[in-house]
Amino acid sequence: GHDRLCGQIDASKVGPGLCKVGCGRKVAPGKDAKGRPFTTCCRGCVLGTGHDSFCQRVREAIPAGMCRMGCGRAVAAGLAPSGRPFDTCCKGCARGGGQHSATCVA
Repeated sequence: GHDRLCGQIDASKVGPGLCKVGCGRKVAPGKDAKGRPFTTCCRGCVLGTGHDSFCQRVREAIPAGMCRMGCGRAVAAGLAPSGRPFDTCCKGCARGGGQHSATCVA
C-alpha cells in the first residue's frame, strides 16, 4: 500500500539535502543508529506530528550523566529494564513532550 504522504509531496521541495517528507527544510545533520545519514529534518516531521523543538537546530554535545533530552537535569538513578543505566531524568522527559513527570527529581 501507499503511505500517508502518497501524492501529497510538492516535488519542488524535495531534493538532495532536503527533507524527504516535502516540507522544504534541510535534512538534520548526523546519522541514525545504523550509521546512515538522516533523510528528514526531524522526527516530528516524519511522524506527521509537526516539526519538533530540535528541528533545524544543531544539538550540542550533552555532558555525561545529564539527560539526553537536553533539559539540563541529571539522569535518573538506577537501571532501565534492559539493564542499562537511564539516559533521561524521568519518563515524561523521555517521551519528548517537554513535560517532566511529577516524580522527576531535579
